[in-house]
Amino acid sequence: MIGLRQQASNDAEAIMKETYGFVWPCVITSPGLSSVSFSCRSNDIHITVDAGTGEIVTGRQASIAILISDLVDAGFTEIGSIAESTSKPWAVAFDDINGRSYNFKVAETFPDYTIGIMICILEVYNP
Repeated sequence: MIGLRQQASNDAEAIMKETYGFVWPCVITSPGLSSVSFSCRSNDIHITVDAGTGEIVTGRQASIAILISDLVDAGFTEIGSIAESTSKPWAVAFDDINGRSYNFKVAETFPDYTIGIMICILEVYNP
């Protein structure tokens, strides 16, 4: 018998490795310019609603969710944001549903070591 934490981790891995649903190809590029293709869950939303006023405000929210084990297997153990504007950032690229390609940089990371998934909050990036 396995514990709930291990079951949650197993479920997360099964969800992230499925091939018939919402996983999407993305490419992550390290500051050293090593690029690796991954399967991730991505979003890129261009309009949001202000929760306080209910008004539509323009903005953009993009993120990916990826298995930490996939990052480690690729040698990407220190993925994160880069505070200096003069340094190369961690970069993420993926296409939208219409095939248009977008480039982002990693602004924040939220690793969940309990179940093995990392959320990367992204910002538009023009290399």
